[in-house]
Amino acid sequence: MRILLALALTAAVFTATPALACKCMPDDGTLAQKVMNDPSISVADVLVRAVNTRTHITVMDIKNLHSGGLASTYVRAKYGQSSCDVRPTPGNTTMLIKNEPDGTYSLVGDCERAAVIQHLKGQ
Repeated sequence: MRILLALALTAAVFTATPALACKCMPDDGTLAQKVMNDPSISVADVLVRAVNTRTHITVMDIKNLHSGGLASTYVRAKYGQSSCDVRPTPGNTTMLIKNEPDGTYSLVGDCERAAVIQHLKGQ
């Protein structure tokens, strides 16, 4: 009975964890339309990909920042380089995406990113 319960819990954990899709999305001017029509593509995904469309930036991990009361303001996206048919290579690069008061998103510049990281280290 314990084995069955353990297997059921393990299956529930793996099925409940959403996976980020790796999609080839060159910047052809229709990214906004694709986001509107495809719920598996997030706004943060498109923003990070837009940084360098020639090397197909692929988001590895997107998390809200929960420290320091910044969860509603910043999103952290870790990403690596890949091509459409090759598994993404994790990178050490972390990008912050800011949720602006008007509901839009923007990429955080170096100065602001450094300030946020310093703020989080002080927690």
